Amino acid sequence: MNIRQRLENNELVIGAFMKSSDPAMAEVLGNSVIDFFVLDNEHVSMNKESIANIIRAAEAYNVEPIIRVMKNEASNILQALDAGAIGVQVPNIDTPQDAKDLQDYARYKPYGKRGFSPNVRAARYGATGLQDYLKWAKENVLVVAHIESKEGYENLDEILKVEEINTIFIGPMDITQSFGMVGQLDDPLIKEVIKEITEKSLAAGKSVGTVCGLNAVKKYYDLGMRYMLVSNDQSTVLNYYKSVVKDVEAMCK
Repeated sequence: MNIRQRLENNELVIGAFMKSSDPAMAEVLGNSVIDFFVLDNEHVSMNKESIANIIRAAEAYNVEPIIRVMKNEASNILQALDAGAIGVQVPNIDTPQDAKDLQDYARYKPYGKRGFSPNVRAARYGATGLQDYLKWAKENVLVVAHIESKEGYENLDEILKVEEINTIFIGPMDITQSFGMVGQLDDPLIKEVIKEITEKSLAAGKSVGTVCGLNAVKKYYDLGMRYMLVSNDQSTVLNYYKSVVKDVEAMCK
């Protein structure tokens, strides 16, 4: 089963943000037996060729690639999915219209308005039969909407009515910023907002996720989140080697 199917079964899937544009990092993550990564094309600029090569590396090492696109635009979503990403993660879904646009950009008719070509990489350049590819896309592509603002929180009930969004991703830093409490994830108001988004999304039949450190995973799991991103490649390397330097200096005094 892929991660969408596992989420539909209420199973935990473990991922990380990938900020490196080097396909070797996708291979490293695949060898770690992580379930998926989200390639961050919102905060890190990457070209189409780099994204396609990263997707190829992910496929070779059995890790599922999701692309966080720059913004909720048809061309960004189309090109990520045509290149073979198993899903898209889309920032700043603040209004019901944003959610409807996302559905239109990510799904083929009759569920959306995604541009169709039977010869894209995701369809094995035409080797996959047309109807087989349409069926595969409907059943396997994961559509993840970011709720990461006060506006998105206030419009959540209407956003959740958009059927073809599978997963709600709570952007923790942006949520705190939007409420004027940057980084204050332990503030009672922020905790209540995250809890409410999670509960409403689950009740609407969506899976829910966020990004956090290891110390917060169990807390969010117990809330009902199953789409769990644990840190990112850059922060993991940075924090590991900061710890290494500290430990080596202490050993060698």
